[in-house]
Amino acid sequence: MSESRQFQRRSFVARKLEGSEFLNINDGAVMVKALANASDNQVQQSGLIDLSVAQRFGFRGLNAAQHMQACDYPVPSKPNLCDVGRNGELVLRLGETEYWVLSNPQELEQTPNYQAPVLDKCYSLFCQNSHSWLMMVGPSLAETMAKICGVDLSSSQFPVGHVCQTSVARINAVIVHHEINNKSVFSILSDSASAVYLWEALLDAMTEFNGCAMGLSAIT
Repeated sequence: MSESRQFQRRSFVARKLEGSEFLNINDGAVMVKALANASDNQVQQSGLIDLSVAQRFGFRGLNAAQHMQACDYPVPSKPNLCDVGRNGELVLRLGETEYWVLSNPQELEQTPNYQAPVLDKCYSLFCQNSHSWLMMVGPSLAETMAKICGVDLSSSQFPVGHVCQTSVARINAVIVHHEINNKSVFSILSDSASAVYLWEALLDAMTEFNGCAMGLSAIT
């Protein structure tokens, strides 16, 4: 069993998960197997996964969309939408001229491409370090979020491919509704300094639905 402290990088949440088995993803610690009191195989169980060390990057500026296209990424048609790249990356449009790219959650060892020459009026965003990345899985996503978020995140109001920028447990967050293995999941990106607080708030909200910490084996 690999402890998170053995890796060069680990998220703020990792210390809450000691005793679990971790996988080395680009020198970062990602929990691959759940805690002893949880089961990643319980399909009907709600789960929370820490993907904070997974690679991601962003661009902002008048020519950001052109740069994204040069990197061979789709450009969502308007803000607060998400598209999927050819290698499974999540491409978020957070504003008229702001884009984020998140690694394929099921292929975290792949390095997203951002090697195209950066154009004038296009600036890099360092969301890798500024934001944590937590993923909620299970059948009760909207019901769980209703406890700590004032926005209706039911599938009729917040369908797959949409992005919501709002407050979750009084923390500013970006929520992405996407699919893994044809099942809805929520990816939640928020200030890294508040990662542990948000992790605990989400787990508390999931208690009613038998929620627990899970590892990558829940989605791979």
